[in-house]
Amino acid sequence: MKLLVALLAAAGLLGGLTATLFGNHPYTVTAYFLSAEGLTQENDVVVNGSRVGRVTSVGIAADNGPSVGGAQVVMEIDSGSAPLHRGTRATIRTKGLLGNPFVELTAGPSSAQTIPSGGTLPLQDTASPVDLDQVMDLFDPQTRVRIQTLTREGGAALSFWRHCRGSCRTRRSLPERSRNRTSSSAPWTSSSTGSPR
Repeated sequence: MKLLVALLAAAGLLGGLTATLFGNHPYTVTAYFLSAEGLTQENDVVVNGSRVGRVTSVGIAADNGPSVGGAQVVMEIDSGSAPLHRGTRATIRTKGLLGNPFVELTAGPSSAQTIPSGGTLPLQDTASPVDLDQVMDLFDPQTRVRIQTLTREGGAALSFWRHCRGSCRTRRSLPERSRNRTSSSAPWTSSSTGSPR
């Protein structure tokens, strides 16, 4: 009986040690972005439109780390999509115009070196969405006002065009338009033969 208990204890210890060494540890990758505005923990990580993982943390990159400044995003990738390979690109996108942000991965070549769990995607392999306010801040105040005016007037013109698309066109019939075209070309043709004068 003591031997059986000892064998069961040894098997349990060996099973626990095996699970610790070779168990189901999550595959994580840290990506560095210039900005990760709006991205939060639990946002999706997708490849080709399918969810393959989730964001586990978003923070400010350390000044002495692989990326000076910017954002540090840790992602957990499902075992079916791991490991990633060098050359993988990560882009922060949004679902729809105002939807939740997510990280889209574009897989690197399978022949490239694998990225180990805990590895990184450097800044040159990532892209952040462009914030319109940041772009507008590049211009002087006078130029900003001009751009806003152009945008507003362009929107009004587009709205008017869409509204009038069906109702503002001339309502003449096709035969009437054809008569007007031939009568305008009359000086170039002889009225009896239709040949040039």
